[in-house]
Amino acid sequence: MKNYIFNNKILGVIALSLLIMVGGSCSKWTDMESLTIEKPDIESQNSGLYADYLESLRNYKKEDHKIVYVSFDNDETKQSSRAYHVASLPDSIDIVALKHPNNLSSQLQQEIAEAREKKGMKFVVDIDFDALKADYDQLIEDYEEELAKQQADSEESEEGEGEVENGEEGEVEKPIDFIDYMVGRLQDDFKVVSKYNYDGVTISYKGRNSRHMTPEEYEVYINRENAFLKSLIGMQENSKTSLFLFNGYPQNVVDKTQLESFDYIIIPCIDATNESQLMYNVLTSLTEGVPTDNLVISGTMTSLDPTDNKTGVWSDGGLAIKAIANWANATYADFSIAGVSIELVNNDYFNAKKDYLNVREVVDILNPSIKTK
Repeated sequence: MKNYIFNNKILGVIALSLLIMVGGSCSKWTDMESLTIEKPDIESQNSGLYADYLESLRNYKKEDHKIVYVSFDNDETKQSSRAYHVASLPDSIDIVALKHPNNLSSQLQQEIAEAREKKGMKFVVDIDFDALKADYDQLIEDYEEELAKQQADSEESEEGEGEVENGEEGEVEKPIDFIDYMVGRLQDDFKVVSKYNYDGVTISYKGRNSRHMTPEEYEVYINRENAFLKSLIGMQENSKTSLFLFNGYPQNVVDKTQLESFDYIIIPCIDATNESQLMYNVLTSLTEGVPTDNLVISGTMTSLDPTDNKTGVWSDGGLAIKAIANWANATYADFSIAGVSIELVNNDYFNAKKDYLNVREVVDILNPSIKTK
């Protein structure tokens, strides 16, 4: 902890020195992210001091501190806006999950490489069980519709011109079993991880409460869960990635020993609108066997839709993610909060006062840095 405080203070002092030297539109430095976003030419004005800042930043991220994890929309069709560029993210963000992890442009790959090398940011691929299952269900639905259509056409042909020759229209190929389909998709996902040199993987898995399942339902459920989690755990162990995160409802995982494989467990709390609901979500997740020392609390930024006054807002009207950060910064007897996860992070770029102002404040709440007044 002493090393963390030391590096954090050095980081603040260096950033302040850079800001004073180049001059700025703002006379008061309030957070350690301000230099690169507010003054993108600082590196050219004093490369030595900037290099010292980056070294301190990387050291800070190696020390014990509460992490900031963000889900980032890297939509290639919106690259004209800086809000969709990794290079615009605040320096002190620890982990970035890209919404579109495949088919990255050369520019985005360069921004990722620089953020990783210079700022110590980590980038992960989010593999979502529910999204994968939805794709498979659509395959089944398409298969059944095509099969019904073919059968109807066959009956119509029989009534009109006689029986259709076997195979004349071609048989509708039935999709493979879900588990086989799933494992194939997971293998494809890890090819993407390897192709773009991602630092790790986030597994999104909500699951279901198995208490009231019939024996038949439970057998299907546990077979699919084990295939999903064990396949991913094995693939991660055999890969060169260093980060492994679980995002979802750990209480629904039947074999909770599998949760010991994860560096962090992200607890969804986007639905919470006050501290009591936050505590309820966390305590509900911590059933017997769930690790309690690596929890990350998930919240969201507000919506860009002017008619949406609920997303990212608590019942008292305050910004949810800042309230979550304050709550996460407290000490609890039965569990430890390791950081905060932020959904819709791009939306905070469009802050009237300063790009990513609320994200920067979340970082400062979780890991207070030196300030000047």
